[in-house]
Amino acid sequence: MSPMINSNSKNTASFYSSPHYRTTLSVTAAANRCFAALARLRRHRDCLPRETRLMLVRSLVFPHLDYGAGLLADLSGELTTRMERCMNAALRFVTGVSRFDHITPSYVVCGLLKYRRRRDYLALCLLASTLWRGGPAYLADRLSFVRRDAPGSLRRSHLELKIPWAATSCLQSEFFVHTARLWNDLPRDLQARYRNETFRTYLYDHMLG
Repeated sequence: MSPMINSNSKNTASFYSSPHYRTTLSVTAAANRCFAALARLRRHRDCLPRETRLMLVRSLVFPHLDYGAGLLADLSGELTTRMERCMNAALRFVTGVSRFDHITPSYVVCGLLKYRRRRDYLALCLLASTLWRGGPAYLADRLSFVRRDAPGSLRRSHLELKIPWAATSCLQSEFFVHTARLWNDLPRDLQARYRNETFRTYLYDHMLG
C-alpha cells in the first residue's frame, strides 16, 4: 500500500524552494543589514559633517543594496520598494530631511541615482564588462550583437544587441532582455566606450542627467 502524500506539505516545500522565496530572503537580509548599519551611524550623526555621513553611507550601507543588484531587474514591485526605502532612509540620514518631506532633492544634492536607476546602472556596467572581457561564460554566451548580414541590419548600429524573445512580462524583466533594451537605448558614442575604463563614469553622468 503506497504511503499517503500530504499535498499541503508538497506545496509548502515547493514554495520554500522557489526562486521568489529565496530572493525575498535575500532582500530581507539586505534591508536588515542596511537599517542595522544606519542605527549604529545615527548614534553619532550630530558630530559628523554631511560629507562624512555621505562617505559612511556609501561605505557601510550602499554595498548591501548594490550586491547582485545588476541581476535583479526582475525584482517584484514590493521587494523593489523595500530596497528603495532603505536607500531613502540612508539619504535622510545624510541630509537630515524628515520622512514627511520629499526625498528627491536629496538625491540631486548628493549626486546619486535612485534605487531603480542605480540598479539599471549596475546592470549596464555588468553587461559592458561581460561584452569586453567575454566572461563570465554563463552571461557572455547569451549576449551577442546584431549580425551585419541579418535583414534590416544595415540600418542598425553594429553595437546593437540582439534582444532575446520573451513571451511573458516576467521574462521581459529578466536580466538579458531588460538590460539589452537599456543598452540599445544608450547613445551610440557611449556604447562605443564599453572597452574603455571611462565607460562607467560617462554612463553614470548620462543616467544622472
